[in-house]
Amino acid sequence: MSALKRICSALACAIVLACTIVFAQSVWVSQSAVANDIESIDITAQLQPDGSMVITDHRIFSAEEGTEHYIALGDLGPSEVTGFSVSEAGVPLQDVGAWDVDASFAQKSGKFGVVETNDGMELCFGLGSYGRKDFTITYRVSNSVRKLKDGHQALYWTFINPDMDPIDVVNVRVTDKRGFVVDPSIAQSDARSQRENEGAQGSLPTGAIPTRMWGYGFDGQTTIGSTALEMNGGRDFRTSDYMTMLAIFPAGTFQTAATYPYTSEGIEELAKEGSAWEVKNGKASGASFGSAWRDLYWRVAPILVDLVAAVILLYVYYVILRGVVESIRDAMCGQKAPSALARVKPTVEGYYREIPLGGPFYPIVSLLDTEAPQWMSAIFLEWIKDGHLKPIKYEAGWLFKHEDDGFVINQPGPKTFCSDNHQTLWNYLMGAAGENGILENKELQAYFERSEYRFSNWHSHMLWDSNKFLLDNGYIFIATKKYLGVINRKRYELTPTGQELVNQIAGFKRYLSDFSLLNEREASNVMLWDELMVWAAALGIAEKVEEQFAILDPGYSERSVYRGGVITISRDFGDSARRGYSAAHRSSSSSSSRGGGGRSSRGGGSRSSGGSRGGGTR
Repeated sequence: MSALKRICSALACAIVLACTIVFAQSVWVSQSAVANDIESIDITAQLQPDGSMVITDHRIFSAEEGTEHYIALGDLGPSEVTGFSVSEAGVPLQDVGAWDVDASFAQKSGKFGVVETNDGMELCFGLGSYGRKDFTITYRVSNSVRKLKDGHQALYWTFINPDMDPIDVVNVRVTDKRGFVVDPSIAQSDARSQRENEGAQGSLPTGAIPTRMWGYGFDGQTTIGSTALEMNGGRDFRTSDYMTMLAIFPAGTFQTAATYPYTSEGIEELAKEGSAWEVKNGKASGASFGSAWRDLYWRVAPILVDLVAAVILLYVYYVILRGVVESIRDAMCGQKAPSALARVKPTVEGYYREIPLGGPFYPIVSLLDTEAPQWMSAIFLEWIKDGHLKPIKYEAGWLFKHEDDGFVINQPGPKTFCSDNHQTLWNYLMGAAGENGILENKELQAYFERSEYRFSNWHSHMLWDSNKFLLDNGYIFIATKKYLGVINRKRYELTPTGQELVNQIAGFKRYLSDFSLLNEREASNVMLWDELMVWAAALGIAEKVEEQFAILDPGYSERSVYRGGVITISRDFGDSARRGYSAAHRSSSSSSSRGGGGRSSRGGGSRSSGGSRGGGTR
């Protein structure tokens, strides 16, 4: 064997051995990356005056095998499920009543029905076809709010079961037309909850419901907002996780006759069993013994699994080592692996003088190499151009007055935007603006600080929608890679057309940044330049391009709709949203354990209604 071959073989062995632990950990911890079929679940439960709730469950998932999707409900007690319906991308499916799980793929296509189980029921519907699916499920649950022995009322419901198909992001919103406010008894003793109440006053409906609320079974965020009680699952949502909400309301809030055999304190203690909040007098209570064992288990189990997996994989490597060495040696000789979408880079230099795809930026944000603050800034500029936002100077400060920049929100009624993400961001601005109708920088930051998942989920949904557009139009495709002949990983990769689009975006960014090339355009075409400025903001170079425009046409800043420093202001507002998110992410509020919103807890939620096990595609 030549010296080069010996070096290659030795290096290959070292790489293989080093990867052993990485892949063992991947098998244990990152199963969601291997079989993560559910892209998102967004549930809205609208509470009714009689204590029932109407649930709208919008879920997007990838179906590659099986014949149906199902939602399992259990421990219903006095609750009944009625009004079950399903639609796919707005097209209603047919109700067949009793569901035959053993029916064929074709027989289930376009239909939905119910399976009775020992502890409840399963809501089922046919897939219709394989690929990326978009379904909306609605149903009504009676007696979801029930009376407690001390006169209070409670919603204690499991919205997401353990052992479901893995989920990327899950959000649950419980709404009531009266709105909600943090229970004053919590707000008086907790600064964060006090800020929640103060921040909601501008849009708080009359008669808002004083509420205490907890989230169990997942690591994420809970929020008592003026319009909804929210649970937002984080990125680390395991298949063993679940989402249970306990919300306690004052007596007489709902006209319900159903009851729980607990007081407010009793149901709170029941829910906290096994959770991170099961602490008394600063020490873990006896009931939290199981939780301590679970904590120890999660520390030790990954190490043991790594060791066992290492032994197994080393034996496998021993058998296939010669083939692995040859493959790695071939790769070292210059064969280039395909690029994942997360690593897209232009492959050519030069300039591109037209707007990529000739349209708006948001369908291709996945390729822009920028983040949510830049996208927000660009959308703010769009809305300024369209008249939805009006820049304004206002007097700020209480003792020391000073002038500050803000936005007047025009046409504050219901609006129809070009995408759901635009509508969501508009709703955020409406929720952040104060009574004076002026959106201030500090108000936007405080709004995102109250719930970190507003920012992160908006960012994620922008990426999901962009990836869907790119996938549907042939710019990317889903590739499955097999590692060591054992582990399959899916990822997006560029098609040749997608790579050409990446090159155009990079060339367009160079073009906007180059004064000599911008001189090719007519200086008087302000409307076109304003459109280019939106793209410049999305690319993170708006202020630089503004300087270039001013050199080329000194009168641009006066004729443009973006006069008076609006470019910088829109960037500052996008940065404020991110600062609010960062502050919320860093905070670990003590109000969580008292029901004032904040962090949720893994564990807990014992004996809640609606809970079962499993769910997803089968």
